[in-house]
This record gives sequence, C-alpha cells and structure tokens, in this order.
Amino acid sequence: MKSKMERWATQQAGWIGGEWMPGDFNGDGFMDLAVAFNDNGYASIDVHLGNGSSFYTFQRWATQQGGWPGDVRWLAGDFNGDGVADLSMGFNDSDENSI
Repeated sequence: MKSKMERWATQQAGWIGGEWMPGDFNGDGFMDLAVAFNDNGYASIDVHLGNGSSFYTFQRWATQQGGWPGDVRWLAGDFNGDGVADLSMGFNDSDENSI
C-alpha cells in the first residue's frame, strides 16, 4: 500500500534550521508546529498554526530571547497542566543540567 504525500504549507518564510516540535500551542484542538532556532546567539521561536488540514499561517512568538547555549535540546509538552503545549529548553550549564 502506497502512502499518499500531502503538502500542508507552501513557502512560509525563509528556511531556518532549528528544532521542530509538534503540539497544540494555541489551544484550538489542532496540532501546530513550533520551531526554535539560533538567531544570532539568541533563541527565536516561530509557530506554524494548524487547522487539521494545513499549516495556514505562522507567527513569531519569541525574538532573540535569552541566549543560545551550544548544547541545547528543545521539547514540547503540557508542562503546567493547562491543556496547551509549552516549550522547554534543556542545556549544558557548566556540566550540569538546566531547563
């Protein structure tokens, strides 16, 4: 059985590397995609909002916040129990874990 490929977004902004994470970030019941990326040594985050059949728009949710440590991992989850996805960043902090 061949799987059908679908395009959910076309040419939304310029390509950026970074860590892409799924989650319902705006609480509308549809999965969205967030991307956290190194923006000149700082963390910036774009969220591509989904409607169940496409990612219809994207929004900048953070611009050059804090710093971007060299060894960083991002995760999405509902960490505070409010039913909306959150983002966390874990990083090497002088050979100790900080989140």
